[in-house]
Amino acid sequence: MKPSLIKPQVSALHIDPVLSVRAWVTDYVRQGISVPVSVLHQRQSASLKAGESLTFCSLVHATGSKHPAEFSIEPLRPAAHRVKSSTGDALAGFGPDRAGRWQCDADAWLVSGQTISLVAARNIGLGETGLTFEPAANVSLDANLGKMILIAAKPVSVTARGGATANGQQRLELPAGTHAVTVGGLNVASLGDAGRGAPKTLAKQTPAASLRAAAKPLWSVELAKNAPVFRITPADIDGQPELLVACGQAGHAVSATGKLLWSYPTAGVVRDVSTARFAKNGPPTILVSSADTWLHQLDPAGHLKRKDQMTGIYFNQDHGERPWGLYCTRGVDTDGDGVDDMLVTTLASMEAQGLSPDAKK
Repeated sequence: MKPSLIKPQVSALHIDPVLSVRAWVTDYVRQGISVPVSVLHQRQSASLKAGESLTFCSLVHATGSKHPAEFSIEPLRPAAHRVKSSTGDALAGFGPDRAGRWQCDADAWLVSGQTISLVAARNIGLGETGLTFEPAANVSLDANLGKMILIAAKPVSVTARGGATANGQQRLELPAGTHAVTVGGLNVASLGDAGRGAPKTLAKQTPAASLRAAAKPLWSVELAKNAPVFRITPADIDGQPELLVACGQAGHAVSATGKLLWSYPTAGVVRDVSTARFAKNGPPTILVSSADTWLHQLDPAGHLKRKDQMTGIYFNQDHGERPWGLYCTRGVDTDGDGVDDMLVTTLASMEAQGLSPDAKK
């Protein structure tokens, strides 16, 4: 075979959402001995009433030389999903679910072949037969062999119904711990109903929350091109409510109506903008934490009052002190007199430092 025809094995981690979401990834390359971190963001828009919720569900799997199987996922019912692979399908769900003669109530559950695995299981129903757990327990049940492993943090009661038994009994009391239980009399054939899709009249329905028009923002303002917002801090810097925003290489002040009041540029990515009050009746000081290794202190109009370069002692025995970028800074009132007398700042060296208002350690 020609080398050019050989398909290289690429290892990858896949995170596939069940429903369409807006998604993006933020990469953090940390300094020192920390490993790089990538954060996946997912966003859905919906107008929810009190008590309603919106669920994010994604299939996470790896591919590569050590993980030859590839997976895909499709929704079956509001609480159930089919996971497809070349080695066979499985069913996964979160919360109560029912289809035909199958029902279960658990925080999370997985059906693979005739094995049912449940996290915080409260009920399993197969036709007229079933098991109830009080309080909830973690369960792995091989319905075909009638073997169950039950893990409970507290004493648990297992109640069998419809002719089913647990260790030959209709009610079994177990202490906290891990237990092997023999289960008999279950209607195993009913497990096949777990793979049934929703009726056609229901399959095309959209969750009630999604039927409403997506929520529209009251206003929007662009602060930096293709730059994420790291942090938003509600503040009052001039007698009116504002938002202090860390975005791009600048700190920004935005009014409650979405007007950009000012922007203060730095030489690095700004990860945090906050306030401190160093005089009881005086104006607040805005603290801008930047990856340029400087802590910038501004007046309410966004003008620079002072800036101090932050040094850390990480690895100082080998390399000496050196400047480090800032993650965040907060003013702290240590004696409860209403005046901030200390600054606590976190550096990219993973150090937290307590400083005086003039940035002395």
